[in-house]
Amino acid sequence: MRLVRRAQQGLLGDVLGLDRVTDDQRQPTDEPGAVLGDVRPRRVPVLEARDLGFQWTPPTPTTDVARLLKIIAAARKATLDCIYDLRTMPPQDKRLRIPAELDRLAEVRQLVRDASRAAGAQPGAVDDLVQAVDEAAANTITHGYAGEPGWVEVTVSVVGEDLVVTLEDGARAFDPTGTPEPDMTVSALVRGPHGMGIHLMRLATDGMTYRPRAGGGNILTLTRSLAGRPEEIR
Repeated sequence: MRLVRRAQQGLLGDVLGLDRVTDDQRQPTDEPGAVLGDVRPRRVPVLEARDLGFQWTPPTPTTDVARLLKIIAAARKATLDCIYDLRTMPPQDKRLRIPAELDRLAEVRQLVRDASRAAGAQPGAVDDLVQAVDEAAANTITHGYAGEPGWVEVTVSVVGEDLVVTLEDGARAFDPTGTPEPDMTVSALVRGPHGMGIHLMRLATDGMTYRPRAGGGNILTLTRSLAGRPEEIR
């Protein structure tokens, strides 16, 4: 009854493209279902509602109200589905390129920290990933470029339930995944710091892959679960 009253007030006619019919113009009808007898169509072309999956024509005074309700319900569902898709879209990738200078690493750490928190990563996962990326970028600047001018580009993405950080540079080729694990049974004074940075990168991430960059340089990918490890969940 509410729909009928709104139609009689002209609201439904405004939505469906109908003209109001004045009292002296109204044509009474005894046909069944003629609940919209106070409106008439302005035009009668076929409108294709492709997004709703069917065709329909503007209603006539004998249009079945149930059919209108079905159209409205389908349109509402399509709108809600669109809103859901927008809400579940992954966050946009965050990217930063810096010159190969150690004093610019603070910008890299901030990028990784902000992007990880925005993605909902556990605090422990955020801290570990920041440390791993900082170590990788520092190695590139210190050993890869070795004082020569260059650049490092860092991209943070969310892939499924993982944070993925990609470091790209134009320095000399070096695959850190091929570096052997340090012998932890040897005293640190004897072993020295060589290889410890890469060892920490492995401990701080769930995965580390490398591939050479086309045209020269390196692409290193670090992966860390958003959920964190059992001991990190707070």
